[in-house]
Amino acid sequence: MPANLLILPLLAGYLFTTRISYLRYKGQLGDGYRLLLDSSVWGLVMLVVARALTFSAHYFSWLDSPKAMWYEIAPWPFIGTASLSTVLGYFSPWLINRFWMDAETSKDTAIENSGDPLAILLNDAIARNSPVEISLQSRKFYIGYVTSFPLPDSKNKHLALLPLLSGYRDPQSLRFNFTTNYSPARQLKDFDANDLKVVIPVDTILSARFFDASVYTRTF
Repeated sequence: MPANLLILPLLAGYLFTTRISYLRYKGQLGDGYRLLLDSSVWGLVMLVVARALTFSAHYFSWLDSPKAMWYEIAPWPFIGTASLSTVLGYFSPWLINRFWMDAETSKDTAIENSGDPLAILLNDAIARNSPVEISLQSRKFYIGYVTSFPLPDSKNKHLALLPLLSGYRDPQSLRFNFTTNYSPARQLKDFDANDLKVVIPVDTILSARFFDASVYTRTF
């Protein structure tokens, strides 16, 4: 295959990698070199599959007329294989996302496989609709529901939280000193709870955990 045609399988690999939900989330957990490597590998896979399909087309006589028309339009060697690889890279992700792993499952799987404890905890908190307690380096803490969080190694380094309670930890005992209860504001009519949303830089987080009010009340 002429070297200038290899751009099409590489494009096919890029399309496949960025349109498959799992591979897209997995790619966000890595760097640009990982995306280039994955695009090259999947581009090679698309090329092999496309070559097998174009080769098998010789055994079907009903394809003779379309093949003749194609050769008139694009008479260059292997252009059919390279073009078909791009078509496969663009359309096959739709089938895979629909029948194998949807976007939400793909995100959960990629986060679990990343091994990042904070991302796994925050993702579980959203899935379980469970409040978490976030303690910051300033001794400020928030208790609330996570609405969004950054994937590991992503450029976004902030999480968003709808707070229920907040306060400061005692400098000696580190016990909670509650200063603000957001529940009354959340119950007001014509009030958007999203107006209470707090955005927290990840690098200021000292610890994070699930928070069960009943357990805290009975224990502490």
